[in-house]
Amino acid sequence: MFDFKARVEKLRQKMRVDCVVIAQVANPEANAYYYSGTEEPFLAYVTKEKSVAFTDEDLKEKTFPQFDEVCPWKEAKGFYKKFFPKNKIKSVGLDFSTDANRVGFRLLKKKARVRVTDCSTELEGLRAIKDEQEKKLIRKAQEITKECVQEAVERGVKGRTENEIAGFLEYACRKKGFALDSFPPIVATAPKNAVPHAIPSQAKCKDMILIDCGATCWQYHGDFTTTHYEGKSKEINDAVEAVREAKKAAERIAKPGVHGKKLAHAAEKVINEYGFEKHSFRKAGLALGHSLGLKVHDGFRLEDVTLAKGMVFTIEPGIYIPKRFGVRFEDVVFP
Repeated sequence: MFDFKARVEKLRQKMRVDCVVIAQVANPEANAYYYSGTEEPFLAYVTKEKSVAFTDEDLKEKTFPQFDEVCPWKEAKGFYKKFFPKNKIKSVGLDFSTDANRVGFRLLKKKARVRVTDCSTELEGLRAIKDEQEKKLIRKAQEITKECVQEAVERGVKGRTENEIAGFLEYACRKKGFALDSFPPIVATAPKNAVPHAIPSQAKCKDMILIDCGATCWQYHGDFTTTHYEGKSKEINDAVEAVREAKKAAERIAKPGVHGKKLAHAAEKVINEYGFEKHSFRKAGLALGHSLGLKVHDGFRLEDVTLAKGMVFTIEPGIYIPKRFGVRFEDVVFP
């Protein structure tokens, strides 16, 4: 499905150490899955000339052509003791983005007598540009997410608790053969929806609800937010319209070569024009969007990068008026 061999080669070209160690133990990890394609326990040592991997997969059933040598997981223990001296390894990059890797390798520097650095940021950066298959999976995850949200809204939200709506979303996704597990779904009625990442409760929806959730498809994430309002408040209706228009303004200029800050400025300008400048997403300390992929926050914040072809990210402006109401709309962009 994926060109894992090209991914390993790209890693080799970008390496700033003698060896990069990639590992996952109990749970699938984004960086390990990106290079291995397995959810099983996995360990790989990658140098510029050689790569050796260890896996718990049945090697008779699955091959790993991206690595020069593949061995059973049981042979991984202590492998570095011979591998490092034999290959003159003096510096090692480790993925410290997970507890398992931090705990498993924190003594490596002392035992192996090598210089150890955290390369999690570099590994995430290599995932920033998505290939066509990755984009296809993200689109599918987003499509399923939107369908579940639409079904929940069409079923009716007024009088239902936040937990009931969240449960329906999860059930609807499972019924379609997927999981709504990019993150625990956010379902918040006013005034709780003024808290950007509110946790669902037994509060009943009256006339306003914010829903933020994401399905996954082959480990790739969706992330979608909508705000549904059935009331007659001019202020809230204005806020809803302002955020919709702010999102559109950012999407119109979301093209390769444009810096993410320009998108944020465009979105905030619209919100300010509607008179909500004191309560914009920026005033709430939020970014306009983030990279999306094997993690729901898959690396960069939108304001920190110049857009490039192959990047996949969210745009999610919002208005948050404490103790009163919040509005957010979010979708995924493929420039």
